[in-house]
Amino acid sequence: MRLLKKLLGVDKPTITIEASDETFPELISSRKIVFVDYWATWCGPCTQFSPIFEDVAKAMQGDDVVRFVAVDVDQCPRAAGAVGIQSVPTVIAFVDGSPIARTGPSSRAGLEAFIAKVRGVAGIA
Repeated sequence: MRLLKKLLGVDKPTITIEASDETFPELISSRKIVFVDYWATWCGPCTQFSPIFEDVAKAMQGDDVVRFVAVDVDQCPRAAGAVGIQSVPTVIAFVDGSPIARTGPSSRAGLEAFIAKVRGVAGIA
């Protein structure tokens, strides 16, 4: 994510946690709802979606029920392969380490609606 932001000229501290294959299992094994953005540096739609994901993460920074994680599929092939990522960007919601919902690229309103739906399904308001 940092490289992508640097390439896009928006190299600034991020709210989104960047995962590695080693840290990924711990990051998703949470009582929180963890929204994971699977992306790649070479992906045009990812460069459009990444700032949306980051902005929503920033807007929800004080919400202790959700966490936002980014996975570069080229740098973290095990984390991507474990959930069968076949296209990017893809956002998957995890609760207690298990995937409960997924969506493709979206607008800010679409991502916010997905988050609200997942919170309802997970029973976490």
